[in-house]
Amino acid sequence: MAAKVEIYTWSSCPFCIRAKALLNRKNVEFTEYCIDGDNEARNLMADRANGRKSLPQIFIDDQHIGGCDDLHALESQGKLDPYFTLTKNMAAKVEIYTWSSCPFCIRAKALLNKKNVEFTEYCIDGDNQARNLMADRANGRKSLPQIFIDDHHIGGCDDLHALERHGKLDPLLAV
Repeated sequence: MAAKVEIYTWSSCPFCIRAKALLNRKNVEFTEYCIDGDNEARNLMADRANGRKSLPQIFIDDQHIGGCDDLHALESQGKLDPYFTLTKNMAAKVEIYTWSSCPFCIRAKALLNKKNVEFTEYCIDGDNQARNLMADRANGRKSLPQIFIDDHHIGGCDDLHALERHGKLDPLLAV
């Protein structure tokens, strides 16, 4: 399910054009409300945008993102794509075996949480039987964490982050 993206614009606004260009480069479908001279529409937009009347104003899944600069700031920080690619409603089956105090486990879970991915965590602190079951699924690997997406063994924390760096994680997570 794609994110619902809405953008309020004026036809000749350079910031509106710049924001739409970024969305188009990312192949994001959006609904444009061109409100040239329509004060009623502008007031409606301002109500949704916490009083902001400048253009453009951008909303993703009814969440106010802000204007052109805000959109580009999210992009430069690497925080824009998750708005478009993942929601709590669309996620693959993700399982992660952890120990509660393992820094690699914490780092792997932080990445999944940052991407709004729901996952099942099996905390196997000191449970050798559970660790052996995990190793059977993980081709003999006993290090933690071990991560599975749709029952496919991904590997550990470094493997998960490598998939993310190479742009291969989101396609695995989106169903």
